[in-house]
Amino acid sequence: MLNAIAPAPTDAKERIVKAAVTAVYDRFCSSSVAELEEAVVALIGEPLPCNEDEEGDEP
Repeated sequence: MLNAIAPAPTDAKERIVKAAVTAVYDRFCSSSVAELEEAVVALIGEPLPCNEDEEGDEP
């Protein structure tokens, strides 16, 4: 039987820092931004508010 290798637990703030650095180096690709958003939501415990700019409402 093979032993499973579990990932080391990550502190919530450490996860955000890692995701932010990855986002910057990846030039904010969608997967790195999604990970950053998930990390922030996990830290604060509630979803982020909707961004009205995403709906295409330009001033």
